[in-house]
Amino acid sequence: MKILVSEYVLSTYQDHYLELLPEAYAMVITLAETLSTAGCEVYLTISNKIPRVKWSKVVTVNNEEEYYYLIKQARDRFDWVILIAPPLELIKLSKMVNNKFFGPPHRLVEIFSDKCSAYLALEKCEIKTPKTILVEKSLPEYSYLSDLNPPYVVKPALLAGSECVYFARNKSEVVEFARRAMKCDPRGRVLIQEYVKGVHGSISVIYGRNGYLFYSLNLQFVTLSENRFKYMGGTLPIRNNVFREKVEVVLNKLYKCYPELKGYIGLDIVWSENDVYVIEVNPRFTTSIIGICEIFPRV
Repeated sequence: MKILVSEYVLSTYQDHYLELLPEAYAMVITLAETLSTAGCEVYLTISNKIPRVKWSKVVTVNNEEEYYYLIKQARDRFDWVILIAPPLELIKLSKMVNNKFFGPPHRLVEIFSDKCSAYLALEKCEIKTPKTILVEKSLPEYSYLSDLNPPYVVKPALLAGSECVYFARNKSEVVEFARRAMKCDPRGRVLIQEYVKGVHGSISVIYGRNGYLFYSLNLQFVTLSENRFKYMGGTLPIRNNVFREKVEVVLNKLYKCYPELKGYIGLDIVWSENDVYVIEVNPRFTTSIIGICEIFPRV
C-alpha cells in the first residue's frame, strides 16, 4: 500500500507557523515509521527550506502553490493520503484528495474544523460542551454576554491549538480579547465560551466501520500566563474506570450521530466533577499519536 503523509507546516514553511515545526516533524516521522513497519510504502512532503529529514522517500515542495498542486496529484498516485494541517487548510486539502483522505469524509472535516459548527454538532449529539456564543463582524456588547457565566474563554473559530486563545475574567476583557482574536481568525469570527474548571485532557480515537476500534485517554499539561493558554505536553494513557465509562458514552454518541466517521479523531476535553466536556474536535492526527505509537506500536 502506497501512502503519502503530508503535514502543512513542514511542507510549506509558513513563517507564522514555524513554532509548530518540532511537533509537526515528530508526528510525520512517527507515522512514517509506524506505517512502514506495517508494510506500507510511505512518502513525505517536505519543504525545500527544511535542511534534512530522517526519511528517504520525500517529495520536495518549493512553495505553497506547488504544494496544493502536488496534493491534488496525490489523489491519483497514492492509495491513501494522511493530511495534518490547520483547520482552514485542512478543509481545502481534504476536498482535493476526496475519498483518498485517510480520515473522515470532507463534509465532517468541514463541520469539525470550524469550532462554531463543531459546537453545534456536539449539541446535536447531546454531548456536553461549554455554553458558547459566536461573534462576527463587530465586537460583542455586554448585554450579548448575559447568557454566559464568567470566567470566559475567547478564541478564533478557525485556528488550531491554543493560538490566540484567551482567558477573560470579566466582560471588559472579553471585548478586548475578542478584538485580538478576530484579527487572528481567517474569517474574523470568534467564539466566547464559559470556562469549564477541571482537568485538561484529550481522547485519541480510531473509528472503523462499526464504531470505534481503539481509543486512548490522555492527560494534557496546560498553563495560563498573561491570559493566554499554552499547551506544554501530555502523558498517556490515563487509566480511570469512571472517566473510561464517560468517555465511551461520548464516543458512542458521536458515532451514532455521524456513522460515516472513520480514521483518527482527536477530542480536546475537560474532566469536571466526574463528567466529560468536549471542548474541540480535530478530524486529523494530533500530537498524541507520537506517544500512542510508542506505547502501542501494533495499533
